[in-house]
Amino acid sequence: MARPQFSKRAGLSSRLVCLALVLLLFLDLLPAQTLTLEQGGIIRGLRDRKQLALVFTADSFGEGAEYILSELKQRNLKASFFLTGNFLRRPEFRGWIEKMVEDGHYLGPHSDRHLLYCDWQDRQKTLVTKEEFLSDLENNYLELEKFGVSRGRARYFMPPYEWYNREIAGWAAEVGVAVVNFTPGLVTSSDYTTPDLPNYRSSEEIFNQLLEYEIESPDGLNGFILLSHLGVAAERTDLFYFRLGELIEELTARGYAPVRIDELLSAGRSEIEKDRQQAVIQTARKETTISPAQVQIPDKSEGIRPSRPIADGTGSSQAAGNRNRLPTRKEQGGTEEVGQAPEESYRFSLTRAWVNFARGRVNHLVPYGDRLWWFYENNQRAYELIEVQSGEKKGSGLLEIKLEQKPVPGRAGFWLVSGGKLLVLSSSGIMVGTQVELAEPLAGAPAESRNRLLLPFKKSLAALSTETTELLWKQELPADFSGPLIISGSEVLVPCLSGRLLRYSLETGRKIDQHDFQDEFGAFLPAWGQKIYFSTTSGKVKCFDLSRKKICWEVNLGSQRGQHLLSDGRHLYLLTTGGIIYKLKQSAGDILWWQTVPGRACCRPAILKDELIVPSGRILYGLDLKTGQKTSETVLTFEIKTDLVTAGDWLLAGTHDYRQDLSLIYALKKEPRVIIRPSRESPQPAGRRIIFTALAPGLEKPRYAFHLRTPDGRDRLVRKASRNNTWTWLPVAPGQYLISVVASSGRLSKKSELRYNITSFAGE
Repeated sequence: MARPQFSKRAGLSSRLVCLALVLLLFLDLLPAQTLTLEQGGIIRGLRDRKQLALVFTADSFGEGAEYILSELKQRNLKASFFLTGNFLRRPEFRGWIEKMVEDGHYLGPHSDRHLLYCDWQDRQKTLVTKEEFLSDLENNYLELEKFGVSRGRARYFMPPYEWYNREIAGWAAEVGVAVVNFTPGLVTSSDYTTPDLPNYRSSEEIFNQLLEYEIESPDGLNGFILLSHLGVAAERTDLFYFRLGELIEELTARGYAPVRIDELLSAGRSEIEKDRQQAVIQTARKETTISPAQVQIPDKSEGIRPSRPIADGTGSSQAAGNRNRLPTRKEQGGTEEVGQAPEESYRFSLTRAWVNFARGRVNHLVPYGDRLWWFYENNQRAYELIEVQSGEKKGSGLLEIKLEQKPVPGRAGFWLVSGGKLLVLSSSGIMVGTQVELAEPLAGAPAESRNRLLLPFKKSLAALSTETTELLWKQELPADFSGPLIISGSEVLVPCLSGRLLRYSLETGRKIDQHDFQDEFGAFLPAWGQKIYFSTTSGKVKCFDLSRKKICWEVNLGSQRGQHLLSDGRHLYLLTTGGIIYKLKQSAGDILWWQTVPGRACCRPAILKDELIVPSGRILYGLDLKTGQKTSETVLTFEIKTDLVTAGDWLLAGTHDYRQDLSLIYALKKEPRVIIRPSRESPQPAGRRIIFTALAPGLEKPRYAFHLRTPDGRDRLVRKASRNNTWTWLPVAPGQYLISVVASSGRLSKKSELRYNITSFAGE
């Protein structure tokens, strides 16, 4: 069949063309059934069968492709991917697009340049010409054809932003293309929202709302076009696409069959299975009408109206894509006050540098040079290593051993303890032949220093040469080892039960001294010069001077038992088992502030720039080092299961979901950004006061400059740079304006823009 070319001549009216398209596509297949349409686009398949289509759109982001395709492949399921020309041209996505084609998924157009087709407020106001629309769609198809996707196999088109009108649907129908959109009712399309947005939806909210809707809706999810995104902006760390495996399990358990969108809308006959359905609709065919019994057009209240983009400083078309309308204070249960600025509800969130997934539970994250190693729990004896800066996987391997201690990094690689043996894993991931038989199990993790490998046993301490693994010395302990080993210059400190601290020479093993604190040890801080800091099980924190052999200071925290102890060089930060963080002056022990951590903090915190990051459940809470105020809250997809570690300016964390037995490893960073929030939604009538508030998380003491671009293109500074983050505007002329804010701190500056429409005076 000759490839159909897009015609630019006028055809039938938009409504009749859309109805003709639906009839020609489905009349012979669905003589007694109905599809659901809105604005000439198909938004739902048949309601009498438990089929649905998993649909993913992509323009700027696609980092979820590997996991999504892996889950679908594992279950032998087909999904549908609507991709823009922007996405198809990106070289980093080429491999995943080829994989989609190879695995038999549906690939369809999503526009070439992700244009906005119609006005957010007046949907019937088309913002592109017919020529612009057809040219953009044509270019999208040309990019698809580079991957072997013919137009006859990609008749269904999902508009950018999932926002269109009857005119757009009519133009598409004239060239044999059917507009489809997600089925209203679910909030899965909000999986891109970031924590700074008022309409933010967590993955848990999205997942639970879907399950509740399925139960409460008379037709369940029958015929649903279920939309989510192939990737999202780096500001979102709670990634819904990693719940896909769990979602599919739940849907199939409830009797649903996920199918390609062409199969869903063709009554079980996919275009791959039925070549005769590759024929496209030609506008030259005879005009046809369709009865209400055959096509159901829903009431306007059934649809969910997409909202306009909100300024977030990302500059990404996809990031702004499906944003739901910002709720007014009245809709949120408050009162609408004239000119009132939005409440300060924003809390800073860390930004994804990258995220990797792993099958199984990751127990340990160990940075080593420019690589990050992760080790699985004992029932999955394996490791993987990735490049920290890029997140690119560089290798993996099976250990074929059961780890008994956390891997200890050394000069030549990692020391592993397993089955009564000491083994070496090289920095290139090769198991070295060197093995040391251990006479008894270790009582704690080994430690390497000055060409010595120190092995703590229950009642003794041994030192091996790191080069030859020969025994250099061994000392019996007067009390059972409690750990951990602490290296202090040329000494090794050995904590034992009953509060004894033993000091040995690293070189010879000679006993230097012994100190008895009459209290069981809790958390230890690595030696800081000649001073050590530790907590005890009785709720005390102590500083001990090794050279003077005396306690410098002691603080009693009562029933709070120290779990983790950190230092920034001048201050100590103690996390207790009761979920309280204390900041103490390192030189004197004065308590400067304390703060509670919601939930149960069980993994080791970390200091990232000016924040103490504390893990609790799925959330990373950030506390300002100076004040203890909660300044950030980063929600991850699964529960945090590893200690937090840092690599340069990045924070590394491992999470795990037991239902899928899936681990996610995050690299997170603090990324400054600027957000603009108006007190009233656009559009507003002239003569009404509007307050714009700017937020600049990640910038220290920023100064804000506000600029206004008028409808005639003139720019002017409306507020000079200052610490004041609000600007009040009383517009007097209608038109489309552009408000921009530049936030600066020292040499660093960030900019954000917000388009705003002003209509005629109220009452005109």
